[in-house]
Amino acid sequence: MNAIQVVGVAQPLELRRLPIPEPGPGQIVVKQQFSSINPLDYKVQHAVTQGDLPLPVTIGWDISGIVSAIGTSVTKFKVGDAVFGFTNIVGGALAEYVVVNVEHVVLRRYLSGELAAALPVVFTTAWVPLYVQDDLNKRAGQTIYIAGGGGGIGHIAIQLAKHSGLKVITSASKPDGIKLCEECGADNVINYSKVDVVEEVLRLTGGQGVDIALDTTYNSRSFVQAAKVVRKGGNWYRVGNSLNQIVSSDEAVAICKEKGVQYEAGDLRRYWSEPYKKDVAKMAHALEQADELYKIGAVKARVMKIVPFTLEGVANAVEESGQGKIFGKVVVQF
Repeated sequence: MNAIQVVGVAQPLELRRLPIPEPGPGQIVVKQQFSSINPLDYKVQHAVTQGDLPLPVTIGWDISGIVSAIGTSVTKFKVGDAVFGFTNIVGGALAEYVVVNVEHVVLRRYLSGELAAALPVVFTTAWVPLYVQDDLNKRAGQTIYIAGGGGGIGHIAIQLAKHSGLKVITSASKPDGIKLCEECGADNVINYSKVDVVEEVLRLTGGQGVDIALDTTYNSRSFVQAAKVVRKGGNWYRVGNSLNQIVSSDEAVAICKEKGVQYEAGDLRRYWSEPYKKDVAKMAHALEQADELYKIGAVKARVMKIVPFTLEGVANAVEESGQGKIFGKVVVQF
């Protein structure tokens, strides 16, 4: 089979021939129809993962395809089932066949193959802070600030918050990102390149601040802004560090402590390690919710473009993602 791999630190991606994987107990093999690009792909290529992932490594985390083989003890799926989900922490989805634990995938009932491929990583990353660490279903009528609303995680978070009845304030700077935030239903979109985010959020909330903030930017300056706009006693979340690329949140945490704001990092990696590994079923539940929410029109990944599974197509998309040129998602078609 063909696979896109990182073979050296900050080196060009390579298209390599690899054997088709065999499923172990509790695993299935999926023949990929679609995958998608995440910023993590760029970060793996450019060596921020040293010490975490041995090279060479096949990049890609989003799965959408057809079950081609099942391992022993697997009863949930059969050959021919359409499924979607995500790989384990070592990636591997940008390959023609992917072996995956059954807990990481669910049946694809309503989503198309391409839309399903766009959702797993960004949807579950948004879901963890908003519905596992918090519960937006109990916050109808409250206000949330989502930093980075034009990105993959951010535009899903906007839709989830609106579905749960919250007022959404978000931020972006480029016209495409601002447009995407508006299309996803944000009540207010702040152009952070032109307006002071803290002053504008406080103006929009009558000086009170928001009840909850979610920062999806991996940016220390944005962390501080988000912490400043949360009201006393509110909640501040940020998506977790990408492998060992550590972005400092010390100043933001200090601000939260001073105001009595509850703070926590949401990180999918916890579900691949103890003591959280036992809770991986929550991620399968999140994927099932993504399918159901799509059915009722509440959440849909915005696909910026679809590129072919070729070295050139994938390499260009990964580079664009790393340069912040992607709004929504880029899907890869096999």
